[in-house]
Amino acid sequence: MLKTEGEGIGYLDAIYLHNSDDIISVLKQKPLDLIIDCTKNVPDNTLLSGIYNFQIQQNSCFVIILPVEKQTNFPDLWDIAPTKTEALDLISFGQIQRELNF
Repeated sequence: MLKTEGEGIGYLDAIYLHNSDDIISVLKQKPLDLIIDCTKNVPDNTLLSGIYNFQIQQNSCFVIILPVEKQTNFPDLWDIAPTKTEALDLISFGQIQRELNF
């Protein structure tokens, strides 16, 4: 289900995302910046919103991987990247900002 992709980064394929409570309970036990890969399956925005809100409350990053042509109807504040490499870059940038207290 939730894999570790690097220092403090969790990675989840959206195919395994059935409700936000499951992932939030995992993140409560082990806080991580989170990438959700939605290239194969795009969950409902309300499901993603619950996870996004939790991550923001925890001062943790939340990035969605989604092809450019599918990047519509998402809130402007969400970080959306077309590839896993770019998602990891966004997470790294967020971690640096936290370290510098931005």
